[in-house]
Amino acid sequence: MNLLKKKKLIARTLKLGVDKVILDNNSLEEIKQAITRQDIRELVQQGIIRIKETKGRRKLKPKTRRRQGSVRKKVKNSKRKYIIKIRKLRRLKK
Repeated sequence: MNLLKKKKLIARTLKLGVDKVILDNNSLEEIKQAITRQDIRELVQQGIIRIKETKGRRKLKPKTRRRQGSVRKKVKNSKRKYIIKIRKLRRLKK
């Protein structure tokens, strides 16, 4: 018995996805006769229609944002030597 339309109605009523709805195989006739949203809510209370539990995700810590001016980097020693050498050469060239 295809109850996809009923599953969609149940999902819309309970505000969740179609995959979260579990129907009881023993009482498919009762599910088939449920037409209104109130009928569906009653079936949920009776336990004929069940809802899968949500698989949670860990909450990530929000990344702290640094302003552009607050970042200080060390100038590498090799670059420092290069700068000194080039300045000497430029002075010599003048």
